[in-house]
Amino acid sequence: MPAVALSVASQASSPAWIAVAAIVLGLNGSISWPTTIHIVASSVAVESRTAVLGAIGSGVGLGWIVNGLLVRYSGDLFSWRGAMLIGAAITLVPFLAALAVVPSNVARPIKPAGPGRGFRMAATSTAGLVVILAGVAAGLFGAPFVSFLSVVAVDEFGSSSQEAALLWGLVGGAGIVAAPLFGRLGQATTPLLALVAGAALFVTGFASLAIVWTYPILVVGAVMFTAYYYPMWGLVGSLATTALGPGVAVRAVALGLVGAAIGGSIGNIAVGAWYDAGRSFRGPLTLMTIGMTVVLAVFYILYRSEHAEADAGRG
Repeated sequence: MPAVALSVASQASSPAWIAVAAIVLGLNGSISWPTTIHIVASSVAVESRTAVLGAIGSGVGLGWIVNGLLVRYSGDLFSWRGAMLIGAAITLVPFLAALAVVPSNVARPIKPAGPGRGFRMAATSTAGLVVILAGVAAGLFGAPFVSFLSVVAVDEFGSSSQEAALLWGLVGGAGIVAAPLFGRLGQATTPLLALVAGAALFVTGFASLAIVWTYPILVVGAVMFTAYYYPMWGLVGSLATTALGPGVAVRAVALGLVGAAIGGSIGNIAVGAWYDAGRSFRGPLTLMTIGMTVVLAVFYILYRSEHAEADAGRG
Protein backbone atom coordinates (compact mmCIF):
# COMPACT_ATOMS: atom_id res chain seq x y z
CA MET A 1 0.00 0.00 0.00
CA PRO A 2 2.69 2.61 0.80
CA ALA A 3 4.51 1.88 -2.44
CA VAL A 4 1.30 2.32 -4.44
CA ALA A 5 0.35 5.48 -2.54
CA LEU A 6 3.76 7.13 -3.03
CA SER A 7 3.84 6.10 -6.69
CA VAL A 8 0.44 7.72 -7.21
CA ALA A 9 1.61 10.83 -5.38
CA SER A 10 4.70 11.06 -7.58
CA GLN A 11 2.49 11.37 -10.65
CA ALA A 12 -0.14 13.60 -9.05
CA SER A 13 -1.55 16.32 -11.26
CA SER A 14 -3.60 18.00 -8.51
CA PRO A 15 -3.68 18.27 -4.70
CA ALA A 16 -6.62 15.84 -4.68
CA TRP A 17 -4.35 12.97 -5.73
CA ILE A 18 -1.86 13.89 -3.00
CA ALA A 19 -4.75 13.71 -0.51
CA VAL A 20 -5.76 10.28 -1.82
CA ALA A 21 -2.19 9.04 -1.42
CA ALA A 22 -2.06 10.41 2.13
CA ILE A 23 -5.29 8.58 3.01
CA VAL A 24 -3.89 5.31 1.70
CA LEU A 25 -0.69 5.82 3.71
CA GLY A 26 -2.77 6.41 6.82
CA LEU A 27 -4.73 3.19 6.22
CA ASN A 28 -1.47 1.28 5.98
CA GLY A 29 -0.46 2.31 9.50
CA SER A 30 -3.82 1.17 10.87
CA ILE A 31 -3.35 -2.24 9.25
CA SER A 32 0.36 -2.82 9.77
CA TRP A 33 0.66 -2.21 13.53
CA PRO A 34 -2.07 -4.60 14.73
CA THR A 35 -0.85 -7.20 12.25
CA THR A 36 2.76 -6.82 13.39
CA ILE A 37 1.78 -7.19 17.04
CA HIS A 38 -0.20 -10.34 16.26
CA ILE A 39 2.70 -11.87 14.31
CA VAL A 40 5.14 -11.21 17.15
CA ALA A 41 2.68 -12.44 19.78
CA SER A 42 2.17 -15.65 17.82
CA SER A 43 5.76 -16.41 16.89
CA VAL A 44 8.01 -14.96 19.63
CA ALA A 45 8.47 -16.55 23.06
CA VAL A 46 6.79 -14.77 25.97
CA GLU A 47 10.12 -14.11 27.70
CA SER A 48 11.30 -12.06 24.69
CA ARG A 49 8.04 -10.63 23.39
CA THR A 50 8.07 -7.20 25.06
CA ALA A 51 11.71 -6.60 24.12
CA VAL A 52 11.02 -7.49 20.49
CA LEU A 53 7.86 -5.38 20.27
CA GLY A 54 9.64 -2.41 21.82
CA ALA A 55 12.60 -2.77 19.49
CA ILE A 56 10.33 -2.60 16.45
CA GLY A 57 10.11 1.14 17.07
CA SER A 58 13.72 1.37 15.89
CA GLY A 59 12.37 1.06 12.37
CA VAL A 60 10.49 4.31 12.86
CA GLY A 61 13.74 5.98 13.91
CA LEU A 62 15.48 4.72 10.79
CA GLY A 63 12.58 6.05 8.73
CA TRP A 64 12.95 9.50 10.29
CA ILE A 65 16.64 9.56 9.37
CA VAL A 66 15.84 8.65 5.77
CA ASN A 67 13.08 11.27 5.79
CA GLY A 68 15.53 13.93 6.96
CA LEU A 69 17.97 13.06 4.19
CA LEU A 70 15.26 13.13 1.54
CA VAL A 71 13.95 16.48 2.80
CA ARG A 72 17.44 17.93 2.79
CA TYR A 73 18.74 16.68 -0.55
CA SER A 74 15.72 15.92 -2.76
CA GLY A 75 15.44 19.51 -3.94
CA ASP A 76 19.13 19.63 -4.91
CA LEU A 77 19.40 16.22 -6.57
CA PHE A 78 15.97 15.62 -8.08
CA SER A 79 12.37 16.81 -7.96
CA TRP A 80 9.85 16.02 -5.23
CA ARG A 81 8.34 13.49 -7.63
CA GLY A 82 11.63 11.65 -7.67
CA ALA A 83 11.72 11.69 -3.87
CA MET A 84 8.24 10.08 -3.81
CA LEU A 85 9.40 7.30 -6.15
CA ILE A 86 12.47 6.66 -4.00
CA GLY A 87 10.20 6.46 -0.96
CA ALA A 88 7.98 3.96 -2.80
CA ALA A 89 10.99 1.77 -3.53
CA ILE A 90 12.17 1.94 0.10
CA THR A 91 8.78 0.80 1.39
CA LEU A 92 9.10 -2.43 -0.61
CA VAL A 93 12.15 -3.48 1.44
CA PRO A 94 10.29 -4.39 4.67
CA PHE A 95 7.54 -6.07 2.65
CA LEU A 96 10.02 -8.34 0.89
CA ALA A 97 11.90 -8.94 4.14
CA ALA A 98 8.65 -9.97 5.86
CA LEU A 99 7.97 -12.52 3.14
CA ALA A 100 11.38 -14.03 3.82
CA VAL A 101 11.40 -14.10 7.64
CA VAL A 102 7.81 -14.22 8.93
CA PRO A 103 6.70 -17.81 9.63
CA SER A 104 4.12 -19.03 7.13
CA ASN A 105 2.13 -20.86 9.80
CA VAL A 106 1.21 -17.87 11.98
CA ALA A 107 -2.27 -18.58 13.29
CA ARG A 108 -5.12 -16.17 12.83
CA PRO A 109 -6.16 -14.45 16.07
CA ILE A 110 -9.04 -16.18 17.81
CA LYS A 111 -12.16 -14.12 17.34
CA PRO A 112 -14.18 -13.66 20.54
CA ALA A 113 -17.71 -15.07 20.32
CA GLY A 114 -20.42 -12.59 19.40
CA PRO A 115 -20.43 -9.63 17.00
CA GLY A 116 -18.36 -6.76 18.29
CA ARG A 117 -17.50 -8.60 21.49
CA GLY A 118 -13.74 -8.29 20.94
CA PHE A 119 -13.93 -4.51 20.58
CA ARG A 120 -16.19 -4.24 23.63
CA MET A 121 -13.72 -6.29 25.67
CA ALA A 122 -10.85 -4.10 24.45
CA ALA A 123 -12.69 -0.85 25.22
CA THR A 124 -13.79 -1.88 28.72
CA SER A 125 -10.64 -3.58 30.03
CA THR A 126 -7.88 -1.75 31.88
CA ALA A 127 -5.23 -2.90 29.38
CA GLY A 128 -7.39 -1.82 26.45
CA LEU A 129 -8.01 1.59 27.98
CA VAL A 130 -4.25 2.03 28.48
CA VAL A 131 -3.73 1.31 24.78
CA ILE A 132 -6.42 3.81 23.79
CA LEU A 133 -5.11 6.48 26.17
CA ALA A 134 -1.55 5.98 24.92
CA GLY A 135 -2.73 6.29 21.32
CA VAL A 136 -4.75 9.45 21.95
CA ALA A 137 -1.79 10.98 23.81
CA ALA A 138 0.59 10.11 20.97
CA GLY A 139 -1.74 11.77 18.48
CA LEU A 140 -2.91 14.79 20.46
CA PHE A 141 0.36 15.67 22.20
CA GLY A 142 2.96 14.03 19.95
CA ALA A 143 1.79 14.37 16.34
CA PRO A 144 1.80 18.20 16.31
CA PHE A 145 5.37 18.18 17.59
CA VAL A 146 6.42 15.83 14.80
CA SER A 147 4.46 17.79 12.18
CA PHE A 148 5.81 21.21 13.16
CA LEU A 149 9.33 20.26 14.27
CA SER A 150 11.08 21.40 11.09
CA VAL A 151 8.90 24.51 10.77
CA VAL A 152 9.62 25.57 14.34
CA ALA A 153 13.35 24.93 13.93
CA VAL A 154 13.50 27.10 10.81
CA ASP A 155 10.91 29.81 11.56
CA GLU A 156 11.37 30.35 15.29
CA PHE A 157 15.04 29.47 15.78
CA GLY A 158 16.45 30.47 12.40
CA SER A 159 17.86 27.02 11.59
CA SER A 160 19.09 26.22 8.12
CA SER A 161 17.77 23.30 6.06
CA GLN A 162 20.99 21.41 6.91
CA GLU A 163 20.36 21.90 10.63
CA ALA A 164 16.75 20.78 10.25
CA ALA A 165 17.92 17.61 8.49
CA LEU A 166 20.49 17.05 11.26
CA LEU A 167 17.72 17.46 13.84
CA TRP A 168 15.71 14.70 12.20
CA GLY A 169 18.84 12.56 12.13
CA LEU A 170 19.43 13.07 15.85
CA VAL A 171 15.82 12.30 16.68
CA GLY A 172 15.82 9.22 14.49
CA GLY A 173 19.11 8.01 15.96
CA ALA A 174 17.79 8.52 19.48
CA GLY A 175 14.70 6.53 18.57
CA ILE A 176 16.78 3.66 17.21
CA VAL A 177 18.52 3.48 20.60
CA ALA A 178 15.50 4.20 22.81
CA ALA A 179 13.11 1.66 21.31
CA PRO A 180 15.10 -1.50 22.18
CA LEU A 181 16.19 -0.06 25.53
CA PHE A 182 12.62 0.58 26.63
CA GLY A 183 11.56 -2.74 25.18
CA ARG A 184 14.13 -4.44 27.40
CA LEU A 185 13.00 -2.36 30.36
CA GLY A 186 9.43 -3.50 29.76
CA GLN A 187 10.58 -7.10 29.49
CA ALA A 188 12.64 -6.91 32.70
CA THR A 189 9.87 -5.16 34.67
CA THR A 190 6.46 -4.53 33.11
CA PRO A 191 5.40 -2.74 29.91
CA LEU A 192 3.43 -0.29 32.03
CA LEU A 193 6.53 0.75 33.99
CA ALA A 194 8.38 1.30 30.71
CA LEU A 195 5.48 3.50 29.56
CA VAL A 196 5.73 5.49 32.80
CA ALA A 197 9.47 6.00 32.28
CA GLY A 198 9.03 7.00 28.64
CA ALA A 199 6.17 9.39 29.41
CA ALA A 200 8.26 10.96 32.20
CA LEU A 201 11.05 11.72 29.73
CA PHE A 202 8.49 13.03 27.23
CA VAL A 203 7.11 15.47 29.82
CA THR A 204 10.58 16.48 31.01
CA GLY A 205 11.73 17.25 27.48
CA PHE A 206 8.66 19.30 26.59
CA ALA A 207 8.65 21.15 29.92
CA SER A 208 12.32 22.04 29.54
CA LEU A 209 11.69 23.48 26.09
CA ALA A 210 8.61 25.41 27.23
CA ILE A 211 10.69 27.01 30.01
CA VAL A 212 13.96 27.50 28.09
CA TRP A 213 12.92 28.39 24.55
CA THR A 214 16.20 27.85 22.69
CA TYR A 215 17.32 25.67 19.79
CA PRO A 216 19.67 23.44 21.86
CA ILE A 217 16.79 22.63 24.24
CA LEU A 218 14.58 21.95 21.22
CA VAL A 219 17.08 19.28 20.20
CA VAL A 220 17.21 17.86 23.75
CA GLY A 221 13.42 17.90 24.05
CA ALA A 222 13.00 16.16 20.69
CA VAL A 223 15.45 13.43 21.70
CA MET A 224 13.69 12.87 25.05
CA PHE A 225 10.35 12.77 23.26
CA THR A 226 11.46 9.66 21.38
CA ALA A 227 11.59 7.66 24.64
CA TYR A 228 7.80 7.52 24.54
CA TYR A 229 6.96 7.98 20.88
CA TYR A 230 9.05 5.18 19.40
CA PRO A 231 8.59 2.13 21.67
CA MET A 232 5.05 3.06 22.74
CA TRP A 233 3.05 0.93 20.30
CA GLY A 234 5.18 -2.11 20.98
CA LEU A 235 4.85 -1.69 24.74
CA VAL A 236 1.07 -1.27 24.71
CA GLY A 237 0.83 -4.17 22.27
CA SER A 238 2.73 -6.39 24.68
CA LEU A 239 0.59 -5.18 27.59
CA ALA A 240 -2.63 -5.93 25.72
CA THR A 241 -1.43 -9.30 24.40
CA THR A 242 -0.51 -10.48 27.89
CA ALA A 243 -3.71 -9.24 29.53
CA LEU A 244 -6.25 -9.92 26.78
CA GLY A 245 -4.76 -12.47 24.38
CA PRO A 246 -3.78 -11.84 20.74
CA GLY A 247 -7.34 -11.72 19.39
CA VAL A 248 -8.57 -8.92 21.66
CA ALA A 249 -5.14 -7.23 21.72
CA VAL A 250 -5.28 -6.68 17.96
CA ARG A 251 -8.61 -4.92 18.42
CA ALA A 252 -7.31 -2.86 21.33
CA VAL A 253 -4.39 -1.64 19.24
CA ALA A 254 -6.77 -0.86 16.38
CA LEU A 255 -8.83 1.30 18.75
CA GLY A 256 -5.62 2.94 19.97
CA LEU A 257 -4.70 3.80 16.39
CA VAL A 258 -8.15 5.31 15.85
CA GLY A 259 -7.58 7.40 18.97
CA ALA A 260 -4.17 8.46 17.68
CA ALA A 261 -5.64 9.45 14.32
CA ILE A 262 -8.42 11.50 15.90
CA GLY A 263 -6.08 13.06 18.45
CA GLY A 264 -3.48 13.83 15.80
CA SER A 265 -6.06 15.43 13.52
CA ILE A 266 -7.40 17.62 16.31
CA GLY A 267 -3.91 18.54 17.49
CA ASN A 268 -2.54 19.36 14.05
CA ILE A 269 -5.57 21.42 13.03
CA ALA A 270 -5.54 23.38 16.28
CA VAL A 271 -1.80 24.00 16.26
CA GLY A 272 -1.89 24.86 12.55
CA ALA A 273 -4.56 27.48 13.13
CA TRP A 274 -2.59 28.88 16.08
CA TYR A 275 0.63 29.00 14.07
CA ASP A 276 -1.04 30.55 11.01
CA ALA A 277 -2.21 33.39 13.25
CA GLY A 278 1.46 34.29 13.78
CA ARG A 279 1.74 32.92 17.29
CA SER A 280 4.64 30.92 18.72
CA PHE A 281 4.59 27.14 18.99
CA ARG A 282 5.56 27.63 22.62
CA GLY A 283 1.92 28.10 23.64
CA PRO A 284 0.63 24.78 22.24
CA LEU A 285 3.76 23.06 23.53
CA THR A 286 2.91 24.19 27.06
CA LEU A 287 -0.61 22.78 26.73
CA MET A 288 0.75 19.51 25.33
CA THR A 289 3.11 19.29 28.30
CA ILE A 290 0.23 19.71 30.74
CA GLY A 291 -1.87 17.14 28.92
CA MET A 292 0.94 14.59 28.82
CA THR A 293 1.56 15.17 32.53
CA VAL A 294 -2.01 14.04 33.19
CA VAL A 295 -1.43 10.93 31.06
CA LEU A 296 1.78 10.22 32.98
CA ALA A 297 -0.11 10.47 36.28
CA VAL A 298 -2.73 7.99 35.04
CA PHE A 299 -0.03 5.55 33.90
CA TYR A 300 1.73 5.82 37.24
CA ILE A 301 -1.46 5.23 39.23
CA LEU A 302 -2.23 2.16 37.15
CA TYR A 303 1.33 0.90 37.58
CA ARG A 304 1.15 1.31 41.35
CA SER A 305 -2.16 -0.56 41.35
CA GLU A 306 -0.65 -3.33 39.21
CA HIS A 307 2.38 -3.50 41.51
CA ALA A 308 0.19 -3.67 44.62
CA GLU A 309 -1.86 -6.51 43.12
CA ALA A 310 1.31 -8.42 42.25
CA ASP A 311 2.61 -7.99 45.82
CA ALA A 312 -0.71 -9.17 47.24
CA GLY A 313 -0.59 -12.22 44.97
CA ARG A 314 2.91 -13.12 46.15
CA GLY A 315 1.86 -12.61 49.77
